[in-house]
Amino acid sequence: MMGSMRLLRIVMKSPDPDRLGLFYASAFGLQVSATGEGIEAQSKGSRLVFERAAAPVVPYHFAFNISERKIEGAADWIRSRAVTLREPGSEIDIFHSDSWDADSIYFSDPDGNIVELIARHSIPNPETSTFDVCDIGDVSEIGVPEDRAGDLRRRLISEAGLPAYGESSREFLPLGDEHGLLIVVNEDRAWFPERRSPARRQALRVEAEHAGRAMFIADDGHEYELRF
Repeated sequence: MMGSMRLLRIVMKSPDPDRLGLFYASAFGLQVSATGEGIEAQSKGSRLVFERAAAPVVPYHFAFNISERKIEGAADWIRSRAVTLREPGSEIDIFHSDSWDADSIYFSDPDGNIVELIARHSIPNPETSTFDVCDIGDVSEIGVPEDRAGDLRRRLISEAGLPAYGESSREFLPLGDEHGLLIVVNEDRAWFPERRSPARRQALRVEAEHAGRAMFIADDGHEYELRF
């Protein structure tokens, strides 16, 4: 993992951080602590911070890596704790991706954020015991909406040296690797799987590391700040 991408700290907004903190602590069993402006949830090497919002918030998308062979157990675990999300007209809530060699389940947290548990077969793990909170690893994806100009994605490729990952398009460009991905999407592109929540630029801060190099991305909803 020497050259891997890692998402270390992600700061988002919430209309009710305390409610989210209770959800991630009681339903998930993550370590949650209060901050001056909201709450922080710890997952292995990543921290999710939710600060109290002064303006309306639309759903974010983020994903946790989980143990490779435990997607069925993770699905049962989530069904007992949260609302699972499906494609319209489908009864299937476990999704397989050949191009990413991964299986995923999506759910909605109390803020309506689109959260994913993803078992990546490119990160082998022979463990097959019953799924529990210990199988939830780092945050491995964060959605980063951008306007159609594409300035941020060009900078992330040319200045930060982030590689494209898997299948991509002008509207959907994952950058990084299976340990950490910035899912750069055009604004208004609907988040999978329900496709009801369009991506919107809003307050977001990401502290990451790629190939041992620190990286900071911040969006105030109007302008991106990018530092290395």
